[in-house]
Amino acid sequence: MSHPRMFLFSLALLALGLAGPAQASAAALTGTVASPEGTPIVGARVTAESGEPARSTTVFSDHEGRFVLEGLAPGTWELRVRRIGWRDARREIEAPSEDLALTVAPETNPTALAEQLPANRWFGLFLE
Repeated sequence: MSHPRMFLFSLALLALGLAGPAQASAAALTGTVASPEGTPIVGARVTAESGEPARSTTVFSDHEGRFVLEGLAPGTWELRVRRIGWRDARREIEAPSEDLALTVAPETNPTALAEQLPANRWFGLFLE
């Protein structure tokens, strides 16, 4: 076997060896985001954060409020749910976990609600 082929073959074996254990130990968090009445919250931002330095993964809930966070290391993760118009929710979760039921309450404080709006919303008010 020539040197370039041997190098590529060795590199491929190394890549397979490194990828294998990471995939075998990956965990997932799955669940739904809903209002206190049980109405699914569409487009909620669900973030899992863990470790020092912090690692995080973010997904958005679908039309039924479902979310799936994949590729997480097993262990404790802080889960944060955000959606404009709703209060932030935080929870500590052990991964892997399935069928988590996350509830967010409507934000009723006008100041807190205004702070949730993105900057481009405010610029539009001043430029009109």
